[in-house]
Amino acid sequence: MPNVADKLLQFINDHQLQGYNGERDVLARWAGEKLRQFVREPLAQYALNKQVIEIMRNKKEMNEVLVKRMNERFNKYGIVFSSAGISSEIRIPPDQKQRMNNIVTTEYANRTLQLRNAKLMPLLSEINQIEQTGLTLSQEKQNFGSQEEIRILAEAQQKRRQMFISLVGDTNYIVLEQMLTMVRNLSEGQTKVLVVPKSMNYLAPSMFEPSGGTPKR
Repeated sequence: MPNVADKLLQFINDHQLQGYNGERDVLARWAGEKLRQFVREPLAQYALNKQVIEIMRNKKEMNEVLVKRMNERFNKYGIVFSSAGISSEIRIPPDQKQRMNNIVTTEYANRTLQLRNAKLMPLLSEINQIEQTGLTLSQEKQNFGSQEEIRILAEAQQKRRQMFISLVGDTNYIVLEQMLTMVRNLSEGQTKVLVVPKSMNYLAPSMFEPSGGTPKR
């Protein structure tokens, strides 16, 4: 460094190091007596508005800030700091440590909640919407199928009526429907109905007994 002697003389004058009693390294004496205040100042400013947990997490950043500030202050004297920082363990009381643990736990719980609200809840809402859409479409298909069943059955019944009317006429069809309705209603109970031609004069007892075969009419 050019003019290093003049810079060191300025350093001696500015920091009142004129007294010399034969030390091997006057800078070591100065560092032991005076350097602490210059180290504390940038670190105190850095930690002024920060919580303890932030300070413990950002030791590397603190060291970088300290090296920069020390060189800004002492490079003009020809003194260069290649490294500076906190190397000792930070000890805290148990109650403060518990409070810090609670802070960390709460912080990660809040982050979990934020991620849940940001990522999971939209997926759950989307899944619920898909399910509702599927149920709605399924109900629509079921309703359409029921309507088609009613329509097809009505058309078949209409064709059946038209076919019978064309065969037996309107009056006989009405009588036939009345008779079939009566038989159907009576067959649902205990009453047994047997339809026989008008020309039949004799009914065999076997015609009234239960049988495994098809009822005779």
